[in-house]
Amino acid sequence: MILPATLATIRLTFINNKERAIALGIWSTIGTAGAALGPLVSGVLLEYFSWQSVFLINIPICILVTALSTCMNIRKVERVAKKVNVMDPLLLISSMLMIVFSIKSIFSQHEEPMLVPLLLFGMILVFLFLRKQLRSSDAMIDISLFSDRHILAGLIMALFSMISLVGFEFFITQELQLAIGMSALNASLFLLPFIMSSCLSGPFVGWALGKVGLRSIAFMGIFLSSVSFAGLSLTDISNHNLQAWGMMVLLGFSIEAAMLASTTAIMNATPVGKGGEAGAIEGMAYEFGTGIGIVIFGLMTSSFYTKNIKSYLGESNVPDIHLASLSETIKYAEILSDVDKEKLFSIAKQSLLDSHFYIMFIASIFLLIISIVIYFFLKPRV
Repeated sequence: MILPATLATIRLTFINNKERAIALGIWSTIGTAGAALGPLVSGVLLEYFSWQSVFLINIPICILVTALSTCMNIRKVERVAKKVNVMDPLLLISSMLMIVFSIKSIFSQHEEPMLVPLLLFGMILVFLFLRKQLRSSDAMIDISLFSDRHILAGLIMALFSMISLVGFEFFITQELQLAIGMSALNASLFLLPFIMSSCLSGPFVGWALGKVGLRSIAFMGIFLSSVSFAGLSLTDISNHNLQAWGMMVLLGFSIEAAMLASTTAIMNATPVGKGGEAGAIEGMAYEFGTGIGIVIFGLMTSSFYTKNIKSYLGESNVPDIHLASLSETIKYAEILSDVDKEKLFSIAKQSLLDSHFYIMFIASIFLLIISIVIYFFLKPRV
């Protein structure tokens, strides 16, 4: 709800493209800072308080934002109110949950006969939702916006940038805490260069958009993200901290540039009166990217971890039910003798560390392909 309203306000307030790019850069910095600081704040809370405190942190923030919003003079635009249709979002949410759950479960160790029908049913619901949106006069999503290739390119960038960002944080925090043995706070502090570079990228990229153009920033943002993942794939983060931090700085800066370029591409191509609709679609891309990023990187982590630990111990020496993750293996090891427990701990941690190269390298190739696609999508208008 916040993202569409914010982007619509920026779209209405800043008519000039260069000014809008700078405004979006400042907005993006604040948004990215909030998202990036999440793991750091969570690490501090988990270090000194119980895990329930992570959820309570939202209460004072919401109170502060509500109080400030009532005091601000927000520009209002006279618009014809749309009917609120509760069934549309329920249909979309249900379909996405079915699809994500089915894909995640299909690639797990357990086979269920209902997973494929559930996946197909979810896809049918998506089709019905899209058909309903095309025929409705009060559609929740303005499908016509997808016909503009600049908006479509922006959505692709938003989706895959978020997949990469969330996936990276998902895997690297597991590696730092479970395999290397850092506390939640120390793992968060280790990611501080990544967080800071993400925050500082916005204003500079917003200014650079008016100098070198959207196409160049979009391509270089995703391409350099690919380079960062390639560098990280060759970096032993437990022994080469400076090299790891250097790659994280480049990744944070470049992936934030790609996300800002995606927002700029969408807002520049969106009619003034449809900034809210475009912002809502971009928000959906971010949310889907978050969920898909966790699923994809989670599946890759589980797959490579299982393969590696079987390679170390042999197929016959490992119970399948404890192969899905390092955390499950650690729980299983508690019933073993001290000698066997330490041996299994060591092998399990090394199995996760060995997954690092493959996951980072696959992400690098993935982003390289996306950068080429975006370069051709964002051809100058004739």
